[in-house]
Amino acid sequence: MNNIKLEEIWKSRMELRNEAKSLSNKRKFDEEESLKLYLEYKDVTKMENLTTFSSKPSIDTLIKTYGNDTFEKLNFHDYCDACIISAENLRIKNIKISKEIRDIISKSDDIWIKAVTKCYNNITIKWTYDEEKNDFSCELENGEIYLP
Repeated sequence: MNNIKLEEIWKSRMELRNEAKSLSNKRKFDEEESLKLYLEYKDVTKMENLTTFSSKPSIDTLIKTYGNDTFEKLNFHDYCDACIISAENLRIKNIKISKEIRDIISKSDDIWIKAVTKCYNNITIKWTYDEEKNDFSCELENGEIYLP
């Protein structure tokens, strides 16, 4: 295996890591959505707790108290349950995406290490974090440098 092959493998590693970054961005979006749902749940339950009704109010009373726009949210229990279930589903999805991200990164690094080992046998590898690219560059003991 020569230097050209290592460059191709490095590019493949970077493609895998870019896929992981894309998943990470999706996960961040889902985390934000999940947080919004939890906050909405809290807002609705606060609204429910602030009501001074001794029994379940009529639809007309709810509309008069909160206005027509927010009435749809005032079926508290169903709405709150839906918020929590949606938030929990997103959280579970995020856990699965996080595992997939870790697997992809691990696989990309494993492929790279095996290729370098096959090419040079026992060689020192130095990883340097590049903040700007949010990834690592790799410097081999023989002076070869692979940038993210």
